[in-house]
Amino acid sequence: MWWPNRKSEDYRDLIKLHIEAGVPVSSDTNWENFINSDNILYIANTKASMEVLANSEEAKDPITDTVKSMNSISRREVARNVIGFDSLLYNTIIQKNMAVGKYISGYANIDPRNFVDVDALLNNESAVNVILDNELSLRVLTDSEVARSVASNTSTFTINLAYHEDAMYYIVEKPVFLSDLIEVPAACEHLIDTDISRAIIYGNESAFYLFITNNIPMGIIASYSQPGQDIFENPILLEKLLDTPTGRTAAFSTGTFVGNFIYHHPAVDQLVDHEFAVSSVISIDTMMSAVIYDTYCFDKFAEDSSILDMMIANQNCNDLIKDSTVAMDKLYAMSPTTVPVLSEPENSSASSYQDTKPAYLAFNDNSGDWWETDGGNTTDEWIAYDFSTNVWCFAIKILGVTTTACPQNCKVQFHNGSNWVDATDTFTVSREATLQEFTVCHPIKSNHWRLFILNNYGSSLRIEVPRLQFYCQ
Repeated sequence: MWWPNRKSEDYRDLIKLHIEAGVPVSSDTNWENFINSDNILYIANTKASMEVLANSEEAKDPITDTVKSMNSISRREVARNVIGFDSLLYNTIIQKNMAVGKYISGYANIDPRNFVDVDALLNNESAVNVILDNELSLRVLTDSEVARSVASNTSTFTINLAYHEDAMYYIVEKPVFLSDLIEVPAACEHLIDTDISRAIIYGNESAFYLFITNNIPMGIIASYSQPGQDIFENPILLEKLLDTPTGRTAAFSTGTFVGNFIYHHPAVDQLVDHEFAVSSVISIDTMMSAVIYDTYCFDKFAEDSSILDMMIANQNCNDLIKDSTVAMDKLYAMSPTTVPVLSEPENSSASSYQDTKPAYLAFNDNSGDWWETDGGNTTDEWIAYDFSTNVWCFAIKILGVTTTACPQNCKVQFHNGSNWVDATDTFTVSREATLQEFTVCHPIKSNHWRLFILNNYGSSLRIEVPRLQFYCQ
């Protein structure tokens, strides 16, 4: 039917009757006069009229201008009615780029507070699926800053996107949209925790890099078991992660990631072979707490002398090693540097000694000999050894005696080139004829180490040390 070129209000009742009777607006309708705020709702409720509108270039500007001119209340009403028209709207206007082009991006320069139409559109699962099915619709959405923001913060959109393979392949090629999505934790969770979207992201180099260089998505990846496992089980992805400071810090600071990682031995091997990555994770408490208590991991770390040196220089690692049976057993098993069996003074020395009991007798591997202080020297005495090269002392062993000449309160000290410095707090040697072990693990290396004895068990004559050994690396 042809509508005369007259003001639409003259024909409002007639229009209503015809549309309610199913008579469509025709292709030769004078849209400029016909479309206004009163008529647009009638149009939206008639399938044939909607199809004409969707295929009419002439209708686009009038309908957009009409909606723009409405106040916010009327605009909301139009949005709710049009968007609520189910498959008719979705399969005609949206796919023809009318609604997406006008509703999503048409208000970008007007007033963001009136974006009820965009919110409603992207909160409607049917509408979202039609948009995701249509590349043209996706492009319009991607090109609109406001629409991207609404989409990124709308779970209906992000959840459906995560399961839509074609749309995900399109989105990963759009850094501007991905950048918006990864700033929203909920959106990141949907994309990372869904197998389809995660596989597409991980399979796209630029998209994967965008995710692992941003703290929000990387924190989520590290806290979810499967997303993290997908990375460290893939040598290519793991190498990219290890190359990325943000990514590796987030990963190795997260208990879930670390707890799974240390049991995947190929990944541990790859980390140990990555010089820059391994040097940085040594300073991460979460990672090192796991490494030092895991036999395989600590073996791999400690067997590389440069890595062990880095661990030695890290105070936190030293503290962890002290409390780890795994670590201490490994250090003893690694042929540590010790004082050789001495048959003469060589590099040994003492604060004092009785003529026939010099310091080296504590190192001669004969329990029938001992170092003994000069007569009456019973406090602040010491026995030392110069290794001639800088070593790290992780423990000492001392053989006690049952008499009151047994050392009681002691410290291990090292020389820093100028002064003697405490390497341990004060510890107590038992008055027993047993070999007693004390952990040192101070992060400084030195060539000159000594046992400093504050007192004995009451003898006024001497201090006796039958056997002493420093264990070093």
